[in-house]
Amino acid sequence: MEAFAWRPKELNGNKPLYLAIADALEQDIRRGAVKSGQRLPPQRDLADVIGVNVSTITRMLKECQRRGLTAGTVGSGTYVSTDINVPVAMFDPASFHADLMQLGLVKSLTDLDGEIAAHIKKVVAETDLAPLMSYVEPAGLPRHREAASRWLGNFGLKASPGNILISAGSQNAMACCLTGLFRPGDHIAVEQYTYPGMKTLAAMLGIRLIPIRMDEHGLLPEALETACRRKPMRGLYVMPEFQNPTTLRLPAERRERVAAIVKKYGLILLEDDAYRFAGELASPPLCTLAPEHGVYIAGISKVFGGGLRISYLASPPRLREQIESAILNTAWMTSPLNAEIASRFILDGKAMELTRKKRAESARRIALARRLFAGYDCRSREQGFFVWLRLPPPWITGREFELTAAAAGVKVFCAEKFAVGAGPVPPAARISLSGAGNAAELENGLRVLAGILANEPRRESVF
Repeated sequence: MEAFAWRPKELNGNKPLYLAIADALEQDIRRGAVKSGQRLPPQRDLADVIGVNVSTITRMLKECQRRGLTAGTVGSGTYVSTDINVPVAMFDPASFHADLMQLGLVKSLTDLDGEIAAHIKKVVAETDLAPLMSYVEPAGLPRHREAASRWLGNFGLKASPGNILISAGSQNAMACCLTGLFRPGDHIAVEQYTYPGMKTLAAMLGIRLIPIRMDEHGLLPEALETACRRKPMRGLYVMPEFQNPTTLRLPAERRERVAAIVKKYGLILLEDDAYRFAGELASPPLCTLAPEHGVYIAGISKVFGGGLRISYLASPPRLREQIESAILNTAWMTSPLNAEIASRFILDGKAMELTRKKRAESARRIALARRLFAGYDCRSREQGFFVWLRLPPPWITGREFELTAAAAGVKVFCAEKFAVGAGPVPPAARISLSGAGNAAELENGLRVLAGILANEPRRESVF
């Protein structure tokens, strides 16, 4: 993409010059005069056009990068970020009204959660609640960590209770890892499409996410190594078993290579396995290949329901204290009552039973999506809570499709929401199969989307 000629129309004389220029660029980006993905002129050229010195432009670009407006690509220049003017946060109040069908947010197949409610009532009725209403150690009660160890063992991770911490959901787990193990200005490598919650969290904490290229098999180890050579990389955040949003699974050979890179460069590996229960249950987590470097985040919300807010972290001993300190300094502890409910559900075998039911139901929904999107590039696994839909021409962007779908009453998440950095983003969207209230409602929503695909988009109704 060619660089565009840009200069500010006016500058705020009450601010330092570099901030005034950054404000002017942000204003033009927000109003659409400067498009996402456009390449900025070289620093010296931009300085000459505006009539300032190069050091001012350097400070301005650092400020724009801090705000998430731009991203640099080594050897290629500085580009306007691909997710500009796209709501990145997972929660958008405008998306949660009764007239908009939710096929964006991934939920827990809540229409199957009736037995969870019954289980909670049983636990509350049979348990002495008094000890659970008091403060406990930040890592969680020993018996709750023992149940967590058993749960993780179902998915190939042998973690002793002493190396497990309990957090209030995976987002809280990620927040505790970032605040406890990283500092503002650190670089964390991520897949070029990644969980939006990591994007917003890193931006809030001043941590730089460095996109690593992917292909049809997932993250490219050689691209990760190149990034580690070029920048002082501190960590790697990855979803190797069931990648969000692409549904890809990192092959065993690549896992070995990624683990070797993690050890070679001393990275902290954050493995987010929120969807492992829908993937290949027999495959060992990536963390088992770099046990001294890996923090394994086992979210259980998609099985147990989001309301419990429980997630398990398995940490190597050398990192455990920092994570526990982060839990203490943010929430003190995770609710012992919620942890008790989850533990009892695990220990009596009901959790794995429900997992099998949800895998089976998700397989039926995958089959439905494949049938309705037959003839389109709809990527999925045999089980799973979402599909990755690559859009055919004349669709230009996923954002265009998202807005068109919303106008028809269906919420989806465009590819730009997941994109990191400033590389080209294909026209694509993630379609949730668990956000609808039930299977019938899901089918109605998918038929609406299939109808949109079958007709050429009417862009005048979108922009």
